[in-house]
Amino acid sequence: MADPSGWSGASVRFVLASHEGAWEVMPYVDDVPLTELVTAYEGARSFDVVGGYDRAILADLGDAQRFLGRERPWPAPSVSLLDCDCGFPGCWPLRARIRRSAGRVVWDRFEQPHRPRRDYTDFGPFVFDGGQYRRAIDEAVGDQGSAHGGEPV
Repeated sequence: MADPSGWSGASVRFVLASHEGAWEVMPYVDDVPLTELVTAYEGARSFDVVGGYDRAILADLGDAQRFLGRERPWPAPSVSLLDCDCGFPGCWPLRARIRRSAGRVVWDRFEQPHRPRRDYTDFGPFVFDGGQYRRAIDEAVGDQGSAHGGEPV
């Protein structure tokens, strides 16, 4: 549905899977895995290490709250959207700020904490309709339980 203000945002989707006793989630932006988007960005800038990302590893389904901008046990200034392809959380994360504003969800201020001098200014921001974003989380979590709490986006 078109926004009367002329705003045209991105669509988001989350694919949740159980793997070796852990939950993993892959974010998609406009049907493209976030791993592909960031790898292309890093490659175009000839970063010393390009890519190496994989699905975000969740401690449990409740950890899906990170995609609402809430990381447990306390809110953090940035959230891991992707983890390392080695499967170890925190080894090589792609982090971003997630904020909610005027019915929209925004991913911006991307960073690779192990390479703090990298400039991700031109990566994003990705702006999503808040309702579509919440539905994407609900669809990913499905009947697995109330992983995201009851707060509106």
